[in-house]
Amino acid sequence: MPEHAERKRPLVRGERLSILIVLLGALALYDLLTPILALFFADVYWQWLAVLGLFVVQFDLLAIWIALGPGLAAIRILWGVVGCLAITVCCSAGAAFAPSAIGFVPAELHLPLILLTAATMSFGMLLFHGGTTKTLVDCYAPGSNSTRLRLRHLFSATAALCASLAMLMGMKLPFSAFDPSRIWLLLPVGIFVGVMMSTSVPVLLAAYQPEEEMEGQPLWIGAICLIASGWPAALALFILPSPAAAGYLFVGLLSLHAAHGCGLALALSLVRHAGYDLRVMYDAVGREPVVAAPVELDPWSEEDSQTC
Repeated sequence: MPEHAERKRPLVRGERLSILIVLLGALALYDLLTPILALFFADVYWQWLAVLGLFVVQFDLLAIWIALGPGLAAIRILWGVVGCLAITVCCSAGAAFAPSAIGFVPAELHLPLILLTAATMSFGMLLFHGGTTKTLVDCYAPGSNSTRLRLRHLFSATAALCASLAMLMGMKLPFSAFDPSRIWLLLPVGIFVGVMMSTSVPVLLAAYQPEEEMEGQPLWIGAICLIASGWPAALALFILPSPAAAGYLFVGLLSLHAAHGCGLALALSLVRHAGYDLRVMYDAVGREPVVAAPVELDPWSEEDSQTC
């Protein structure tokens, strides 16, 4: 009992910020290294797919925040766009050291593809929210879960967006508006997002299991990755010319999903430790809130630090 009480010690604001800064810093560093790693592992397909799997983790986090996060949806979307711009800037900076790593994708399509991927995955998370009514709740600041617009949130998100656009323009990255002739990009992006979300949603649920059941989380993550990799390989047995080709596919998919699932589980563990919990906000029948309505605050006030 004392150990449990010690583990539940409320975090102060500085500790929460430190956790989130470490997470965001690690994602930014990985974005810088992704083009270099992709070029280094280009000749070993399963290692290249592992690099891709880890890269997708940040899109999961963006989609979870946009679709399930606390606060006003417009502000969450604005921060999602900021995240996409930051990914583009960091990857483009890393590509300066390995230009051939992503040369098969025209430079002017980098940002549209990142935005499209984030939007498609956010739509998938919205479907998850609609089916489960689960929402990400800030346990330390109940007022932030309100959908009331707060000017300081709007100003901070707008300032971050302007800073990201300034960096994008300062790096003189090419950008092309979406061309209707490229509507075919929706198909491969949709298929890719569907494949990745076969891991994302189960890992999200596993990461927010009750604490007394967390000891079995590694087994759940392993089972999720095996199932997500196994069923496409099993279907491939009826399509590909030889079992060896299906085995080759299974190894690649397992590398992709294992890196993706483990990376997402680690990221979500940090998010959960920082005070964000996944909760059912409405009952299944009457759609009535099962938590107390947040206290309405003035647009500039700070929420009181409380725990769930």
